Amino acid sequence: MPLALARYSAFQPGELWRDSQGNIIDAHGAGFLKDGNLYYWYGETRHGEPSSQESCFENGNDALLRSSAGYTPGVNLYVSDGDLYNWKHIGLVFPANVTRSHCLERPKVIRCPATGEYVLWAKGFPADGSVRAVIAAASTPLGPFQLIDPAAPFYSPDGKYTFADATLYVDEVSRKPYVFFRTREDGLHLGELTHDCKAIKGQSTYIADKSHEAPAVFQADGKVYLWTSGTSGFSGNPAKLLVSNTGSVLGPYAEVGNPTHDSSTFRSQSTYILPNPSYKTDSSLPPFIYVADRWQQDTTNFGTYVWLPLYIRQNGQVVVNNASWWQYQSSTASEVVE
Repeated sequence: MPLALARYSAFQPGELWRDSQGNIIDAHGAGFLKDGNLYYWYGETRHGEPSSQESCFENGNDALLRSSAGYTPGVNLYVSDGDLYNWKHIGLVFPANVTRSHCLERPKVIRCPATGEYVLWAKGFPADGSVRAVIAAASTPLGPFQLIDPAAPFYSPDGKYTFADATLYVDEVSRKPYVFFRTREDGLHLGELTHDCKAIKGQSTYIADKSHEAPAVFQADGKVYLWTSGTSGFSGNPAKLLVSNTGSVLGPYAEVGNPTHDSSTFRSQSTYILPNPSYKTDSSLPPFIYVADRWQQDTTNFGTYVWLPLYIRQNGQVVVNNASWWQYQSSTASEVVE
């Protein structure tokens, strides 16, 4: 029996997307995990909570905070049995208030290669007005996730950096785990994780300047690709793709432009690059799926999701075209020109 009611048979980028129970999916700034035959979609709960980050740093009465902007109750989870169109809602697996704050953004989860534990990193908001990493773990991908150190819920990379937009990634070749994160100090950094995936091993490495955020990583044909956006808040901007031609996750990375050739990246901001489960070598299918948010912070649903086919040409060029409807098992798509 399918895990989720088969409500959809194709992606419809930018349209409202409902789960198997009929409710609109609420999992923004998403991270994904494939574990066995199941897919796990972790994201920010945003629905019914208008937002501005300034209020993420406020302290005070919970009811007052909810009525102001910038409230994210925590990390929501949806699960799929391999049908990426249809998802079952599991519920809140990590609440924001355990950090003594009321905001969490861009949660990412990996299964730690050395321990088998499921480790979550997210962007947290301490009361001092900075942004720091929040790290939690669970024995199963269904959670619930528990803070690594409840007495000190916020982690500062290298003991000095802020921690804004980030992603976790396990190198396909070495199986080493990494975190890519943006600092407010000088831009994008990369850090190899410790044995238990709960801290950065040694010192992080600088990758690119502060004009990059929303990192998403993928590997193909002996190269490592790092998709980023510009820094215009919830407004769309041109994507910026960086490539490590050496095949090393550690770089160096060179910027190669905007794979969408659209000034607003089709009014979306990257959050993840998901391997296409139907892709086989030399097939005409896209090898990856570009996963993004179309932020609409003044709406009840806070925006929609934009999933688009990502192709890599023989010369290594990455191409993403807009579509109003497409299937990951088929090369058929209804393309949109904006």
